[in-house]
Amino acid sequence: MRLIEVICGAVSGVFGLLAIISLLVLPIATNELREGSITTASRTTFIEQFGIGASLAILLLFCLLISGVVIGALLYGIGGISAGRALLIASAGLLAVAAWVSMVHITPAFLPSALLAIAAAVLSVLSDDGHAAVAS
Repeated sequence: MRLIEVICGAVSGVFGLLAIISLLVLPIATNELREGSITTASRTTFIEQFGIGASLAILLLFCLLISGVVIGALLYGIGGISAGRALLIASAGLLAVAAWVSMVHITPAFLPSALLAIAAAVLSVLSDDGHAAVAS
């Protein structure tokens, strides 16, 4: 089960990186202005919409959270280090919250990364050295 956890963490990182790249490159909003029979479309990029300072802060936050997920999954999934599991669970939870907030205000691009991070965190709790976590 730890192999699946590592794969989920790594794929979460790849999807997160793709989301960050897409925010930097692709427009996130299209505005249409109609004047009579002429329609003009303008596309707004993430940086144009939020400014350079806020954009860098948001992207840095997502980079840190995604890195936490990947590093935590690798540390716990491969090395069995319990601090890696704590890092994975904390990063996955914060990434899920950040992805939800960004889905409402910016874009749903971080949702696949957050869902895979949550899957990796759940698998890390269930794997617990081969024993399923059962409440007594």
